[in-house]
Amino acid sequence: MRVFLFAISGILMLTFCGQNLYATHARAGEIIYKQIGKPDEYKYEITVVYYTESTSPANRDDIDIYFGDNTKENVKLETRLYLGNFTFYNTYRTVHIYPGPGTYIIQFYDPNRIDGIKNMQYSVFTPFYVETMLKIDKFKGTNRSPVLLLPPIDYAEVKKVYKHNPGAYDPDGDSLVFTFIPPKQAVGKNVDGYYLPYAKNGFTLNRYTGDIRWDYPDTIGIFNIAILIEEFRNKERIGYMIRDMQIIVEKGINNPPYIDPINDTCIEAGKTLTLQIPLAAHDPDIYQKLEMTAIGGPFAVSPPVSVLNPSPATGTKDVVATFTWTPTCQHIRKEPYSVVVKVVDDHPLIPLADLEHFFIKVVGPAPKNLTAGNTIKGIRLTWEKPDVCNNVRGYYIYRKADSSFWDTSRCETGIPDYTGFERIASINHPDSLNFFDNNNGKGLVSGMTYCYRVTAKYLAEGNFELVEGYASNEVCARQQKDLPVITHVSIDKTSESSGIVWMDWSKPTELDTNLYKGPYKNVVLKSINGNPFQAYKVFNSATFYGLKDTLVYDTLQDTRNNYFSYQIEFYGTDNGNSYLLGKSQPASSVFLEIKPSHRKNYLIWSEAVPWYNEYYVIYRKNDISLQFDSIGVSKKHEYIDTGLINGKSYCYKIKSYGYYTAGEGFVFPLLNWSQEVCAEPADSIPPCAPKLKARAVCPELRNQLDWYFEDTLCSNEIYSFKIYYSKLSEDRFELITELQNPSLRSFNDNRPELSYSLAGCYMITAVDSFGNESSFSNPVCVENCPQYELPNIFTPNGDGINDLMKPLQGSMHVAKIDLKVFNRWGQLVFQTSDPAINWDGKDMMTGIDCSPGTYYYVCTVFQLLRQGNREVVLKGTVNINR
Repeated sequence: MRVFLFAISGILMLTFCGQNLYATHARAGEIIYKQIGKPDEYKYEITVVYYTESTSPANRDDIDIYFGDNTKENVKLETRLYLGNFTFYNTYRTVHIYPGPGTYIIQFYDPNRIDGIKNMQYSVFTPFYVETMLKIDKFKGTNRSPVLLLPPIDYAEVKKVYKHNPGAYDPDGDSLVFTFIPPKQAVGKNVDGYYLPYAKNGFTLNRYTGDIRWDYPDTIGIFNIAILIEEFRNKERIGYMIRDMQIIVEKGINNPPYIDPINDTCIEAGKTLTLQIPLAAHDPDIYQKLEMTAIGGPFAVSPPVSVLNPSPATGTKDVVATFTWTPTCQHIRKEPYSVVVKVVDDHPLIPLADLEHFFIKVVGPAPKNLTAGNTIKGIRLTWEKPDVCNNVRGYYIYRKADSSFWDTSRCETGIPDYTGFERIASINHPDSLNFFDNNNGKGLVSGMTYCYRVTAKYLAEGNFELVEGYASNEVCARQQKDLPVITHVSIDKTSESSGIVWMDWSKPTELDTNLYKGPYKNVVLKSINGNPFQAYKVFNSATFYGLKDTLVYDTLQDTRNNYFSYQIEFYGTDNGNSYLLGKSQPASSVFLEIKPSHRKNYLIWSEAVPWYNEYYVIYRKNDISLQFDSIGVSKKHEYIDTGLINGKSYCYKIKSYGYYTAGEGFVFPLLNWSQEVCAEPADSIPPCAPKLKARAVCPELRNQLDWYFEDTLCSNEIYSFKIYYSKLSEDRFELITELQNPSLRSFNDNRPELSYSLAGCYMITAVDSFGNESSFSNPVCVENCPQYELPNIFTPNGDGINDLMKPLQGSMHVAKIDLKVFNRWGQLVFQTSDPAINWDGKDMMTGIDCSPGTYYYVCTVFQLLRQGNREVVLKGTVNINR
């Protein structure tokens, strides 16, 4: 932790006697937690980390922590360290047992920040507030909050690029996302007047690394920012924390050092990573001593196994260090580990620093010595367990037709989709080291070459998820052509009663007839629309060589409304008894469906076949020749035929072009037809939804609605607009009017009931000449017009002019106020809840005229809004001039 080398102005606030006293001291902080004890005890250690102004008398020996379960505890100070430059580092730690699973917001509140923070209003009157969300979910596993390894107080120099990283490490390996948010002063309430510090060329936060870059500050002063750090596990948010941090900008004459870029990398668990990290810093004024350190996940894991040598590394002008890490198998996880390297110079007034951030991914070893052997029933795989890890929990099996020629040496875990492999099985025991692939009982295609890889599943750090390691070697095996292979299922005639399906198959050619003897038979099975297969035809052969490539015409079928699937059972004979040798993979016809629309037809088709269909040709019947002409080609299972005439019938059919990959002795290409389908286009498409805007015109007690179409063509054929209204956005919207003028683009809602409250929500739809109504527009809500502004001077001298303090221009839509006025010693002199105020300048306790001068006020205004009262805090000064 760095000791800051420049002075921070300590401000002592209004501490004279009075009824409300203020003492400023809050600088920065956050709340962290970790689960302790058994998982079902719901016991958590909670720590508030708090940085304060050391000279303030308000530094607390105890604070209240709110646990989010309607309980709180007064927690004693655990640690207080003086960091120099008027800054204390404080920790308050306690243990809390929650009642059970749920989402809990842990909160810490302190009344006052330090004075003079530039990017918020009246920081001296502004509370400090941070919160952390704890989600207890027994199905998600235990969770610990991120740990922030770099302190939240830092400094920058005018006109120099500033860099910072909170050094966030998640001990469970969850994904972290970083977002700027306004600092808070209470639950759900931002500090007043906040703005992100001005930057000449940008003030940015990397959402995934946490790197902050301020390029560059142009004003000296104190600035506070807040960072929302969210935890995600399996793409679901499971927690968050808010860090409120402070940056002090000073003038100086120093030039910052810089670190040479460091590339992200990966390492296999059990192996040693040695990374040379060259750092270079240059200063045009003097040669300065540099100090380099590193923080991050590899330094925080238990046991710590990473080393920066030397640590810290020092040198004049240039410094070089070596980072070494030998992660164990327990360090395997989905998310990479983050490392932040920091170098700081030793300028005597304003030392400057640079940060460089890089990731290290720890990957599990691959299974060893994968082998494959084929049988008539399928292909058997065997492999060996990775020998360096005891947290293997199982394996994934991957398959593709033919070799991938994929290089696994690219830091890729698992097997990416682009390789063409498909995951076909999951094994959930670390000592199950074999797998038999028969395509889930459907059988592999005879004559095809199949290739395989296997990955191990590792229990990740945190023990809540499984992650894949590196892929094994690739092995291939050819399935002998010892079973029939279907090559065609094609609709030869479309009819509801006399349709014809043409199917054929390629005979087996490589059967071991000494082992599997005849006579043989092929039993053709048929299924209609996915129903169970039934025996359809039988083809016998006394000898293996008598088997033929066979074509079958399945007649008198309803091919217009049904799709057909076929499978072939192949039988041998043993001692006069017929027995099943195996089955072909099933294959179906191409089934076409059409969804008519306005001047177009959407064609969608499907099939389930063991071969690969590369593309499809779409045919449409010609009205003159009465022949089908090709009108397009698609590699997807869809096609849109446009430019049609509504109400006219169009007829289509599809031809698929396919082949067996990595197969031998098959017909090429495999051409199969769908049935013929006819449809008439019709306008059933609703028009586009308008985009709606709305605003309250308060003086006239009306709401004005305006709308437009993002695409101007959407306004064609519009017949009317329907306006819907709801008092609250979550209530049901009711139709209030229909405007039968397609050229209208605005509407004034001045219904009598709006004279009481303008607040409400609107949506609009468009209706075309066919009665098709669009989807709802975006909902737009208008609010009442709370009007409340306080004067900065009044003159209670009895002349009848400006004798009372009251709101300028009256008030509108204000339920009540809570106004407190203080003198310059912090004493409360006036208080009221009446929006009219009417203060005559007298001390409410003594009835004596207050002295002329400046008074401070804090006024909470309770505005009447759509979803209830909203509190708005006004802070400022008012002068009494007598």
